[in-house]
Order: sequence, then C-alpha cells, then structure tokens
Amino acid sequence: MNIENEKEKFDRFVELNIKRQVLNLAATSIVQHAWSIGQDLTIHGWVYGIDTGLIKDLDVNFSSQEDIKNNPI
Repeated sequence: MNIENEKEKFDRFVELNIKRQVLNLAATSIVQHAWSIGQDLTIHGWVYGIDTGLIKDLDVNFSSQEDIKNNPI
C-alpha cells in the first residue's frame, strides 16, 4: 500500500502501532494469567481521533489465547 498523503500515512502508522500494542498487551504475563484462570478479559484496539472526537474500532479484539492464534496481525 502506497500512501501519498502525509496525514493518511500518519493515521495508518498509528493504526498499525495500536494493533501491535494490543498484541503486546495480550502477551503479558498478567493477561495470560487472567485468561488461564478463566477471567473475563477482552483487549480492544481503538483509535481516538482528536480532530473528530470519534473513536474508531480497529476490529482487533482479543479475549483468549485462541483469539491471538486465529487473528494474526
């Protein structure tokens, strides 16, 4: 994907970063432990647009170790 517009390029970078950070958070020992004992925990990837005041759901949601395996980023 070749993005010419600088704002669009920055926005895309932010989205990719959030997706990666959701995965990193899901891999932490605290989250892994919560899932291993059956605790209900979901990690969502959202972006807040300061210029629009809107939240954009990136459709990256992890609720278990299986979700990570089935949804590669």
